Amino acid sequence: MKKLRHIFTVTILVLLICGCSKKEEIQGYNSQGGTNRANSYEEYGSFYNKTFYIDKYEIGDKSGCMIPPLALERGRMAVTTVNGSLAMLSGQKVEWIVKLDTGKIVTAGMAGDKDQNIYLITNDGTISSYSTDGKLRWKYLHDSLKAQNKIYSDLLTLKDGLIVAASPGILFKLSFDGKKLWDYNFVQQTMKTFCADKIGNITIVATLNTYGKADTVHYVNSNGKLIWKKGFDKTRILKGAITTGKLIIFQASYDIYQDKLYKIIALDTTGTLAWEKELTITPRYISAGADSNIYFVGYNAGIGESISGIYCYDLKGKMRWKQYLDNTITTPVLVGKENLAVLGVKRNTIGMFFLDKMGNLTKTVSLSDAPAFSQVPFVLPDPVVAFAGSDEFLILRIDDNPVDKILPW
Repeated sequence: MKKLRHIFTVTILVLLICGCSKKEEIQGYNSQGGTNRANSYEEYGSFYNKTFYIDKYEIGDKSGCMIPPLALERGRMAVTTVNGSLAMLSGQKVEWIVKLDTGKIVTAGMAGDKDQNIYLITNDGTISSYSTDGKLRWKYLHDSLKAQNKIYSDLLTLKDGLIVAASPGILFKLSFDGKKLWDYNFVQQTMKTFCADKIGNITIVATLNTYGKADTVHYVNSNGKLIWKKGFDKTRILKGAITTGKLIIFQASYDIYQDKLYKIIALDTTGTLAWEKELTITPRYISAGADSNIYFVGYNAGIGESISGIYCYDLKGKMRWKQYLDNTITTPVLVGKENLAVLGVKRNTIGMFFLDKMGNLTKTVSLSDAPAFSQVPFVLPDPVVAFAGSDEFLILRIDDNPVDKILPW
């Protein structure tokens, strides 16, 4: 029996070592799958999907979360609460917790640099950085952010600095030690997210937030210089763009003869139209994988049952497949190595749907019995799809048990 235990232990160690693939060097940590905001997690592997687990933590703050946690390496995650706490979790343990200044809460997605220093922006426009062990490094307040009622985009880290955007019309870059490097100004409002490619070129959508007007896409290099901008007449861009590196993709509504129509637009990196597709369903989210697929979620909110569609296109805009679910899909398609995941809601039920790369539904994990949670997912590097509690401090993760995750059978 002792010998068998020894053989089992050696086997597990071999599997762990062999299972560790070499990954591209970490440049930083960002929400929505990275700087491209494309919701791709393929380098982590395929999503686990056996059942859901609830992890509760004692941090002296029982409030829930407004924004999704920021996933880091080795199971670490930075989490903020409605009552203004910032905590670093590691697995089921609390590494540290700090209390933000009175009345201050984090209102946009956080980001991290390669050393796992954390960057956040609070409701008064102050940008703060905390070290990986929870010490305040610096604070910075841009002159344009001192006015009230600003709307802040999710922060984004490049390899050499932090990019910040806010409405109306301000984009700027800070060094990792809190020094302003440049400003870029424009007239219109920003979106919740903006994206950047691997060499640091930034794509930001400027919107008038009005149907039938003209929204604009700005393409700015990592030094804050405008490369090009492109306006779209009678077009409202609905969400921030994503990038594949070669294409910039977004969804829009446009007016023709007083009718409101929808389409997906793809530009190349010179701002030239690569292709566009007219849609028969209201667009909600766009994702893109390293598998050369673009995934679009649409929603039909007509009379009767709610139906959502998942559409897969290639990089030239040709549809590969489509799949319909009689649920309201409330997340982008999360792209794993061999599977996809979306969250679906129908009346009083909620669940995570998993599909293969051909669009076939392979597994549904019901979350109807789970505690209340924010329906904005984040992904741990295992890879595990997770959510933060909305009414109390907890993490809901969709996972396998630890033994099944390392055994090959």
